[in-house]
Amino acid sequence: MSDRARPDILRLLFDMTGDLTDAKSNFADVRAEFANGRLIRTILDRGIARGEVDPDRLTPRIAALPTDLARHEMLMTFEPLSDEIIREIVGEIFLPLVRR
Repeated sequence: MSDRARPDILRLLFDMTGDLTDAKSNFADVRAEFANGRLIRTILDRGIARGEVDPDRLTPRIAALPTDLARHEMLMTFEPLSDEIIREIVGEIFLPLVRR
């Protein structure tokens, strides 16, 4: 990937890394803040209570997947998520992974 990446994309990543370093943070910290945040935990707990989410299938990586996909989409398009994309992430990708 690094051999074929566009220079402007690499520059963007290096600039973002520099900003995060200045803030004594990194991409993993930002990801963890979203994936383990109170809002996401509340949403997942409600899904468990409704029987839509099997807590035994909810690994840390799977729990982080919806926010990872949303963040990726926004970084790639520089646009807010459409309702259609949210439905795809939740209904077509996430829920099939965590249903009983």
